[in-house]
Amino acid sequence: MVARLIRGLVIAAVGLAVLVLDPTFGLADDATFGAKELRAVLEGTWQLTLTPADGPEQTLTFTLAQGSKLAERHAERSLIPSAHACANRTLVRSAGACAAVTRMPLDVTLIADGERQLQDEPGEFSVEGNDFVVGYLRFRIGAVRVDAYVTRQDKVKHLQVSVDHHGVPSTLARTAR
Repeated sequence: MVARLIRGLVIAAVGLAVLVLDPTFGLADDATFGAKELRAVLEGTWQLTLTPADGPEQTLTFTLAQGSKLAERHAERSLIPSAHACANRTLVRSAGACAAVTRMPLDVTLIADGERQLQDEPGEFSVEGNDFVVGYLRFRIGAVRVDAYVTRQDKVKHLQVSVDHHGVPSTLARTAR
């Protein structure tokens, strides 16, 4: 009887230690997509056509590719690793407040006059959750900022383009893979 009680306490202590040291232990990565699927939607040549009310139409041609620079976020230094779904570790269940987010840094290369110019600021494509239905695309080309949602079928939705913080009617389309 005492041996059974001790064995039960040891199992409970080990289980608690595993939960405290790695809250994601035993949880499978349920993502149904990876870098390959994101690259298939994003990589290639794109055209952004700006149609300002007070000037001529302007078309920018550029390429998007999976970034060579990694955008890293570091949690505070600790002997106990932070929960993988959140930047901050908590020992109390967060009731779904943290969701899986996949981020892909993007190299944005402007093509002008036959020359390619890699932009200083990398772009980013992010997908919330474990299923890729739509993702959020954001990048800059000089003073032009682009924010849009792109579906898994590479359709652009809810495009917002601004030049020096002023919205400009625009279209965005991929022209080559």
